[in-house]
Amino acid sequence: MKISGIIYDLDDTLISRDEAFYSGFTRKFYEKFIDKAQFDFDTFFKIMKSADKKTKWSPEKENLFNELRKNFNLKEDNKFYVDFFWDSIVNSVKPDIEANNHLEQLNEINFPWGVLTNGYKYQHEKMIRSGVGKLAPFYIVSGDFGCHKPCKEVFIEASKKIELACNAYPRKSKPGTRFVYHTSDTYILGKALNSFLAKNTDIDDYYSDLLIPFFKDLKLSYAPRSTLKTEGVIKQPYTGWGMY
Repeated sequence: MKISGIIYDLDDTLISRDEAFYSGFTRKFYEKFIDKAQFDFDTFFKIMKSADKKTKWSPEKENLFNELRKNFNLKEDNKFYVDFFWDSIVNSVKPDIEANNHLEQLNEINFPWGVLTNGYKYQHEKMIRSGVGKLAPFYIVSGDFGCHKPCKEVFIEASKKIELACNAYPRKSKPGTRFVYHTSDTYILGKALNSFLAKNTDIDDYYSDLLIPFFKDLKLSYAPRSTLKTEGVIKQPYTGWGMY
């Protein structure tokens, strides 16, 4: 199959969103707003991870602070904390050298690509600080467009920008009736990995049994010690973002 172009996400694809969130925002928020007599950092960190898990992919960051208010006495209004959140996140964004080198190579061979990211005005600043904005032939911030991923219209708009017409591929279902987002990397491959491990070893969860001990041995931060999982009984760990 010939690949005609690539549309990248920004956070946790071309930059580390979790590094900025946990090493930047989380630490600063604890130092500035949390009563140390009531909560040590480890306890606070667990609560923050739980709140982040519930609200991570929502562009509306008020949801994060509504979750935190269930455990902490936050004296300011949500707008104050949302502004603090974005200032901390943006200032903690660092260029991913390997990712940027890869993008430069695509530009050298004139390969069509672009970036489609959920969010609002701060995503523009993250694009600049990461260096991706300078490299990208184009990028779309969903808040500017008017709908957020997985809204299909914003994908169609990004496809048009790199000349990927929707009728370039045979239709497998009636247009507008079925839309699949990240199925291959978030579920199918992870399920196959876990099925293989369960059949051939005493391991049945590659993330908990293999990756987390490895991260601990490397003395990495707490950020990668959990991952998103699918809904339901199986709770299949996501396997995208370069995890496989």
